[in-house]
Amino acid sequence: MKKLLFIFTLFISVSSFAQTKEETIAWINAYASEYLIIDEGNGVKNYYEIKVDDFGKILTKLERRDNGKKFYEETKEINAKDITLIKEKKYQSGAGGIKVFTKENKDSQLYFEGTSYDDVLRVYKALVHYASFYGYKEKAAKETF
Repeated sequence: MKKLLFIFTLFISVSSFAQTKEETIAWINAYASEYLIIDEGNGVKNYYEIKVDDFGKILTKLERRDNGKKFYEETKEINAKDITLIKEKKYQSGAGGIKVFTKENKDSQLYFEGTSYDDVLRVYKALVHYASFYGYKEKAAKETF
């Protein structure tokens, strides 16, 4: 009986750490854009906005500003069901980037950057988790030993 109770308690504690779909959507919509800002110097900054919904749509907007004045804007929308690969990369500067690839396009459909690699990694993990609700499976890294 004690063994059964222990296994049940262990199962509950392990399963209670997973974030729900609603929590993931709320986090991405509330916080992801805060982490994705790049200062190019000379007053130019890139701001990336990400919004996701309950139906698998990912809407992104890139705004480039020079000393606070917007001079470029690009909006893209993809469906999470079409994602084939999500990659993250750490730059030597300590910044990082995320690329999202889809079935329709072998080049990256979405691209984000952030000043802090740790913050970019948070957004990457949230996007992977969100896409997993729509069938995305993270590819195992090919490492040689």
